[in-house]
Amino acid sequence: MIPTTLLDAFHLYRLHIVTDKPKHLAGLKTALKLYVLPGYSISYAFRAEAVSEDFEGCLSRVLIKELNDVENAFHEQTKIALSLGDITKGTVKDYRSHLLRFLKWTQEQNWYFDTTKPDSEKFTPRIRSTYSLKAMRKGRRCYNRNPYGLKVAEVTPKLEKQLDARPYELKQEHFNSEFLNQLSNKCPKALPHYGFRYFCTAPEVAKRQDRAMRESTFNIYQEVIFCFLGWLKNIRGWSLDDISLELVSNKELLEEFVAWGISERENGYQWASRAAECAVNISKWLYHKRSKKRDYRDIEEIEELKDYRSDIQKKRKVAPPRLNLEEKLVTFEECESVVQYLRQCCAPRRSKKSKYTGKLQKGEMRSQTAILRWWQRYLIIAILTYCPVRQREIRELELGRTLFREAEGYRVKLGPEDHKTGSKTGKGREYWLPQHLTLDLDEWLNEWRPKANVEHNFVFFSVGGNGKPDSIGKPLSGPVVSAMVATIMYKFTGKRPSPHIFRNIAITYQRKYGNAEQQEALAELMGHSVEVANKVYDQTTSIEKTEKAKDWWKKSN
Repeated sequence: MIPTTLLDAFHLYRLHIVTDKPKHLAGLKTALKLYVLPGYSISYAFRAEAVSEDFEGCLSRVLIKELNDVENAFHEQTKIALSLGDITKGTVKDYRSHLLRFLKWTQEQNWYFDTTKPDSEKFTPRIRSTYSLKAMRKGRRCYNRNPYGLKVAEVTPKLEKQLDARPYELKQEHFNSEFLNQLSNKCPKALPHYGFRYFCTAPEVAKRQDRAMRESTFNIYQEVIFCFLGWLKNIRGWSLDDISLELVSNKELLEEFVAWGISERENGYQWASRAAECAVNISKWLYHKRSKKRDYRDIEEIEELKDYRSDIQKKRKVAPPRLNLEEKLVTFEECESVVQYLRQCCAPRRSKKSKYTGKLQKGEMRSQTAILRWWQRYLIIAILTYCPVRQREIRELELGRTLFREAEGYRVKLGPEDHKTGSKTGKGREYWLPQHLTLDLDEWLNEWRPKANVEHNFVFFSVGGNGKPDSIGKPLSGPVVSAMVATIMYKFTGKRPSPHIFRNIAITYQRKYGNAEQQEALAELMGHSVEVANKVYDQTTSIEKTEKAKDWWKKSN
């Protein structure tokens, strides 16, 4: 039952407590009769023969949307009664406790946020950018306009075979003769007869010592490969015919590529670490058949790249961040403000200003695509704010597989393959999405999402844009979600946090204001340990950490 009046909410509350807390209900009824209803200009008629009927009739005249004014009405009426001497402060305190218990219960119900929202939320606010990205970037180098990576159309048949060949499709002629001559044991038979993708992602590969890689992880390495080979072609001037995958594992070329990326492109050591990790994996693909020791320790080429990777990771730990975190880190309060604003942007009508009063009023109906787009923006950023899991878990939410509607709300159940640390631990994770988003998720899934006629069960999907009509209805990709979140947050805060930064925001806020007993639970929700949360995500400043040490010598009462 979704209540429409204060009487409906009262009946639901009575069913909740009548069996074990009858005194609470009696105190609430008196508080409503004497000190709430008069605040709504409703006089309760004290006729003994029809007490309950008159009381319920009065409650039915208060709409559920006015529930937020109940406490104010109580305060004003008790203030008058105290000034007249009709009631004592102790009695006011007692009635207030009954009333607040009722109001707290209503706020915990799934229907609260939707039924108590004001009419102004039925149409959009004035949607406009507060900050100009173009103005912010004025005078700065824009690397997006100068891409250097290898394009898909430039992938040669030889390189395509090296990447995607199935077993026994990759032959000796697909490798450069110079590389074959450099093999320490001059044994071409030790070369892999399958492509790099198959080696990394196939469930089982002979002589491979690592676990199978997720397809999403391989795609990240493929981007690194295209950047490296594009650097050889576009920056170093190499011919496409001379470019092949084994060059990525060349330590001297890799060092030059990393140095150029950090010095000329202003990349960070995290980027460099990813490039080194990619090179290590390519080297394992090339030489794994020759290895007879654990972790490929008898392969000199792999060991050299591992040492280089370790050097990069050490530099990453002590190097300053590529971009000042202050340019990305917004406060939790700012996130909440953006979420509230985005919820209003989901309204079905545009807003316009009245010529006569200057106030916002309902305008024309918005397009279905616009409403779908703003609903997704709102829900994704709201989930990141209150449930800061990795964005992959959000964009891969799938009805009936990872997302389930329960009586209490929406439950997420992930298998080991559905989250980052699952491949290492072999364990899944479960958590609840924020309860106050339940009704909005219901509206999205039951009313708006079906209008898109998508052919899959993913909760979120592409709604087109940027001249890409073919993408409508397809599952979202990581770069698309990251760009959307950063762009929307920048519109309203002037900062461009990635979805991952919401983890920093949550941990920092929780460490400053939250309960210490919740630290382990929040870490489990986010998919890592408390130690990682404190070491990686906590951005509490030194002055904030030492704040609680003030007057440490004073005894607590």
